[in-house]
Amino acid sequence: ADWFNDGLTVFQYENGVRKYQLNDLAADFGVGMYINMGYLLLNFQFAWPTDLYTTRDYQFHFYIGPAF
Repeated sequence: ADWFNDGLTVFQYENGVRKYQLNDLAADFGVGMYINMGYLLLNFQFAWPTDLYTTRDYQFHFYIGPAF
């Protein structure tokens, strides 16, 4: 049975046990580093996507400028 009946499934029950899994939402966790070089702001990040049940391979992100 789904926790929500309107199509947004966040929590599911499997054999009577609540299983935390994001089906319709996205989440990640990671680490990053900002380097201020005068007028430039360098941003390096490693992130691991997750659905709160499994974790996929990391992704690397690089930005020049402020993060939003």
